[in-house]
Amino acid sequence: MTRHFLSLTVTLTLISVVVVLAWQRQEAHVLRTEIEVLRVGTRDFQEAQAENARLRREHIAADELGNLRADHAAIARLREEVEKLKAGAR
Repeated sequence: MTRHFLSLTVTLTLISVVVVLAWQRQEAHVLRTEIEVLRVGTRDFQEAQAENARLRREHIAADELGNLRADHAAIARLREEVEKLKAGAR
C-alpha cells in the first residue's frame, strides 16, 4: 500500500510539474509575442517622433508665410508694370 501510494504521489507530482511547465511555456510565448508587438509600436512611435521633429524644423511661421505671399504678389505686380513699360517704350 505504501509503495502504491508513493508511486501515485510521484506520478501526480510529475503530472503537476509537466502542467506547470507547459503553462509557463505558453505564458512565455504570449509575453514574447507581446514584447515584439511593443517593439514594433515603439519603433513606429520613434519614427513618428523623428518625422514630427523634422516637420517642425521645416515649418514656416505664419508671419513668415504672410511675408512670402506678399512678396510673391509684389513680384507679380512688378512684372506687370515692367510689361506695361516695355509696351509703352515701343
